[in-house]
Amino acid sequence: MADRLYTSNEADEILSALRFETKLEKVTLARMAFALSLSRVGAEVPGSQNFSGGEMKRPTFFAEDETFIRTLLSYAYKRPDLSEDELFSNRSLTKNHIDHGALLLNELFQTCGRSGDGLIARLVEEVEFSGRRENF
Repeated sequence: MADRLYTSNEADEILSALRFETKLEKVTLARMAFALSLSRVGAEVPGSQNFSGGEMKRPTFFAEDETFIRTLLSYAYKRPDLSEDELFSNRSLTKNHIDHGALLLNELFQTCGRSGDGLIARLVEEVEFSGRRENF
């Protein structure tokens, strides 16, 4: 069981820049990136072969939500059992979604005029429950 993964260099640079702009911790941004990617592309996420970015430790990323995140991935991939390597490693679904989601977060950040508050507001607009959008 892997206890850490390494993001792509590009994802690490994006998360570091967003951390500076939003004042959110990198792990929070990584979880946001993961969720954004999973919700937008699901099982169609591109694989990431770049491991030259920042280190992310398993307990730091999952915190108390490992079962929840495993369940989200199992649902999205329609597979009841994910291996440990598929869940968290340098070749995992989690890493792929963090790396891809960082690109998506950066695109949103750019379209929001490089505003941290604008980015958060835009992400809130994307919240969807049971197939319908909620207005906040």
